[in-house]
Amino acid sequence: MFLDKPRLAICAGVFCFAAASGGPTRAAEVYPGCAVPPTTFNHVWYIDPVNGKTAAEGGVGTKAAPWNSLQAAFTLQPGYKGPLLTTAAYRHSPAGGTGYVFEPGPDSGPIKPGDEILLMSGDYGDVSTSDWNVGLRNPTFVTIAAAPGQTPVFSFLAAVASNYLVFSGIKVEATADSSPSHARFPLVQVGPWRGKTGSNLVFTNMRISSADDTSGWTQADWRTRRRNGGIFTGGGADTPCVSVTNSHISNVEFGMTVSANEMLVSGNEIDHFGDDGIDFLASNILITKNYIHDNLDLADGAHPDGMQGTPATSAMS
Repeated sequence: MFLDKPRLAICAGVFCFAAASGGPTRAAEVYPGCAVPPTTFNHVWYIDPVNGKTAAEGGVGTKAAPWNSLQAAFTLQPGYKGPLLTTAAYRHSPAGGTGYVFEPGPDSGPIKPGDEILLMSGDYGDVSTSDWNVGLRNPTFVTIAAAPGQTPVFSFLAAVASNYLVFSGIKVEATADSSPSHARFPLVQVGPWRGKTGSNLVFTNMRISSADDTSGWTQADWRTRRRNGGIFTGGGADTPCVSVTNSHISNVEFGMTVSANEMLVSGNEIDHFGDDGIDFLASNILITKNYIHDNLDLADGAHPDGMQGTPATSAMS
C-alpha cells in the first residue's frame, strides 16, 4: 500500500487509518497525545565499538574518549562498575544492608534521562534495554542515535519492559553467523514481560533486514537464514505509545506486527517479505503513508497480505 498524499486520520471502532486531505503536512513522530521526544539534550555521550574503551580502560563517554559498549548502558558489563544509565537496574548489595537487590544503585551512571547517546560505526551485537524480569523505568526520554555520517549495526534489538527510549538512524541486521534457531525471532522486539510493562518507544530512520542483499538466496536459504520479522510490537494496553517512522524493513518473513495500543506507523518502506507486510492487532493505531511492495510469497499455502488485521488486542508473555 503506497499513498503519497498528505493524510488525515479516520477512525472506525478501535482502528485509525488515514485518508487523503489537502495541504502539506509533516508526519508526526508519535501517536497523537503521546509524549514527544526532545530535540535538544542535557548531555551528549559517545560510544564506539571499534575504537572505544571500557570505563576501566579509560573510556569516559566523550567524543575523544568514547566507551566501547552500548549494552553497558543498560546492564552490568565487564570493565564497568555499573550500568552507564542511572535508571538501569543491576545486582548489588544495598548500602548498610545485607544480601542483594536488583535495582538502580550508586554505581550506575553518568548517563541520565534527557541525555543523548551518539553511536559511531561498528558492530554492537545484540542489544537489550533491560533485564526483562526487572524492566527499565525512565521518567523522560533517553535518545540513542547514529552519530552524523556513522552506521551503527545491531544484530538484535529488544526494547522489552522498557519506557521512554528513542532509537534513530540505526541498522539492525542478522549477522552472517546467526544460528538457524534465530530465524524464528524478529530483529526488533518490543512489549511487556511477565507483568513488567513498557511505553513511549520511538523508532525512526531505522534500516532493518535479515541481510542487505538476498538476491542469491535459495528457498532453503530463506527458510533458515531469514528472520521471522522486522519489528514485533506486542502488549496492547501494556505497551502504549510506540512509533515506527521513516524506516526501511526488508528481506524478512513478516514486515511488522502492530500490537501495541496508541501506535503510529508512518512513512515506512516494507519490501521483499515472505508473508505479511503489516499485521495489526491493537486499539487506536494510526497507519499512514507506508510503501509496501515485492511480496515473495513464501507463506507455504497461506495467503500473504500487504496488510492484515483483526479487532483484538494481544499481550506478549
